[in-house]
Amino acid sequence: MWTNAFTVLLAILLVYLLYAVFRVYLLRRFYEKQGIPFVKSYAIIGAELQVFKLYQKNKSHDHAYIQNIQLPTDLVGTIRGLTVQLYGTSREVSEKLIHQTGVYLDRDTPAVFSFGRLGPDAIAFAPYSEYFFKQRKMALIRATGDSKRLFHIASRHAQDLLTQFRVENGTGQIIDVFELLNHFTRRTSGDFVWGKNTVNRSVEVLNSNDKMEYMSFMDALNETFTELRFYSNKLWNRIYFPLSVWPITREARRLTFNTKVIRNEIDQMMKYPEKNSVSEAVQIDNAKYGVPLNMTRDDLITSTIAGLDTIKSTIMSTMWHLLNEDNMKWREMVLAEITPILENSENAYTELAHCKVLNAVIYEALRFETPGSLINNYATKDYDLIVREKTYKIKAGTRIVPNIHVLHYTEPCWPEYNTIPLDVFDPSRFIGHDKEIVGSCYYMPFGKGPRRCPGQAVGMLMVRVFVAIFLARNFKCHITIPQDQANDVTYFNLSSRATFSIHCNTEN
Repeated sequence: MWTNAFTVLLAILLVYLLYAVFRVYLLRRFYEKQGIPFVKSYAIIGAELQVFKLYQKNKSHDHAYIQNIQLPTDLVGTIRGLTVQLYGTSREVSEKLIHQTGVYLDRDTPAVFSFGRLGPDAIAFAPYSEYFFKQRKMALIRATGDSKRLFHIASRHAQDLLTQFRVENGTGQIIDVFELLNHFTRRTSGDFVWGKNTVNRSVEVLNSNDKMEYMSFMDALNETFTELRFYSNKLWNRIYFPLSVWPITREARRLTFNTKVIRNEIDQMMKYPEKNSVSEAVQIDNAKYGVPLNMTRDDLITSTIAGLDTIKSTIMSTMWHLLNEDNMKWREMVLAEITPILENSENAYTELAHCKVLNAVIYEALRFETPGSLINNYATKDYDLIVREKTYKIKAGTRIVPNIHVLHYTEPCWPEYNTIPLDVFDPSRFIGHDKEIVGSCYYMPFGKGPRRCPGQAVGMLMVRVFVAIFLARNFKCHITIPQDQANDVTYFNLSSRATFSIHCNTEN
């Protein structure tokens, strides 16, 4: 009896799989007939073998569309599991997709099976039509808008850590930048969102050896967040996203346990929010509109983790370029710009935001190696995507999103005055044009439109503060990479494990 039932179930699954594969094939042919090129991909596994190789080189999956497609083109397609994914690869398509969010496009992202497990009801994963969407977004923007408080928190932690790690001209100290930035982002983000007492809070979680271990709350949150991302990037989890949630491996079960521990801890933290914290402000604001507590909790979780690996990657990329000997002139220009502000100004938190050279260096680092891809949208209905004189028929259910790496590296996407090759790190492209470029649809490290990251200002401030304070204390340093890490795999994004060491000068 059970054998027969299992056979029937297996037959049903096989029929469904064949139907899904055939449907994806027809949909691919439908788009190819419209002139949309597809990267080399196969049934079910899509282009994931190629993506897997990119991850081994510390590159994000978006690089596949820079390397293997004859650009320029408006759209590029691939297969992800049992769905078709389209990437916008021209400025015009990017602009259309941004403006169509909430009209023809809405949120549908595999990330909910990744780090989204920490906060599945967060606004980052909610549809634009969700009843409380606008109120929740505004609550986050208002709560994180206290730049002065964040500046003092970030400055205090940066100074304390640089002293602790002996980062200063003349010490001769060698610093692992990865470890240093882990401490900085965790302390700053935890303090800003939850308050000073977060540093004293600990939780008991399962370590990689399946042993119970007490860790600081922010260490446990960050490590779980990172492990969820890397686990979901394993080959079969990328092919069929829900696999990463299934308790079929020891690692999956451990991550599920730790996720529950962290969510339960945050439930307790929300009962007694610290005064003037982001947590307090968001809870008060959301309560006015009747936003359910589970949504508020998950918004606070994603606000906390948004200040971790993304900020760390951005600082690493900025420092990597700024401390490179080829960019010595930019280091000197930034130092000349920030020194009088840090030494004399009582309004450093506002004046740093207007440092043209410092901002240009950070903007260029974000362009050159964007920390992560945009979270996916999908077509909620069949519609016509009109680009210049071309009309693309988009079918409901198709995932479609701008490809930021292609936009950041493709010459035709940029205005004619940009004469500097895009494969060259050169912040001068932003000087005098920063507002135009940052507000455009061809430069979007934080996204654009109604789905733009609400923590953009927080992230930029944290990066500015750390880079400025570090450089003021240690402008004579140089960098090295580990012996087993080649230059051609030294990239700093959310998929990367690359690092480097900072060598302080032995002479003051």
